[in-house]
Amino acid sequence: DYGAAKDLCDAFGLSYDVQEPNPGYRDYVNVYNWVAQFYNYLLHSSTCPNPEYFSSRGFSSLEKEYLLGYCPAVFIDKSNQVNNLRNILKNKFPKIDEATLDSYGLYDSNGYSIMAGRYTFPIFDSRGNVIGFSGRTTDADNPAKYLNTPETAFFKKRFVLYNYHKAKKYGQVYVVEGYCDALSLIVHKDKAYTRGRRMAEKLNRNKEIKIKLTGYPTVCCKTKTLSIKR
Repeated sequence: DYGAAKDLCDAFGLSYDVQEPNPGYRDYVNVYNWVAQFYNYLLHSSTCPNPEYFSSRGFSSLEKEYLLGYCPAVFIDKSNQVNNLRNILKNKFPKIDEATLDSYGLYDSNGYSIMAGRYTFPIFDSRGNVIGFSGRTTDADNPAKYLNTPETAFFKKRFVLYNYHKAKKYGQVYVVEGYCDALSLIVHKDKAYTRGRRMAEKLNRNKEIKIKLTGYPTVCCKTKTLSIKR
C-alpha cells in the first residue's frame, strides 16, 4: 500500500513513518466493499422495482464506478427462503465474529438491512474504500427520504466528504448539498464532493476546518444553483 511513497522517500533519502490502519479497518472495509458490490448487482435484478432509477437521472455511466445500488426489503435465497443480511454476512465472512459484524451498523437487531427498500449510495473514505451508505427510499410516503448507516469506529460523518477520495486531486472543488448534486457535476465533467443532506446537519465548524485543510480553492453551491440542463 505504501510502495510508491516509500520508493520516493528512499530515492531522496527522506525519513518516513508508516502508520498502519486500525487493525479492524481491513475487515470492516472488506465487508462494506462487498456489500456495496452486492447492492450494485441487485440494482439490475428482478428484486429492484426500477432498475433505471440512476440511469433516468443521467448516472448510468457512474453506476459501476460509484457502486450505486439497490437493497430489497428482504433477500430470497436459492431455495426460495427469506434470508437476512446478518446471515448472509456470517456465511460470507466466517472469520469475523458476529459481535464485530453487528458493530458495523449494516443491519438492525433482527438482522435486516438498514438500507432495506432503498436505492444505495456508498460513502467512500479518503482511501477509496466504502465505509458507510446513504439510501433513498422507494416509498413516496416514507417521511425518511434519505437514511444513513449509523456512525461506527470507521465512519464519522463529520469527517467524511462524499467523493473526496477523487476530488482531492483537483485544483478546485465544488461543495454541494446532496449526492445527486455531486453526481450531476461529475457526469458533466466537473468534480465535486459533498456530505449529503443528512450529513450536512453535522458539518458546522468541522466543515470549515476540513475545507481549509485541503488548501484548495473552494466554491460552495446551494442546491438551487445546480439546475443542470442535460
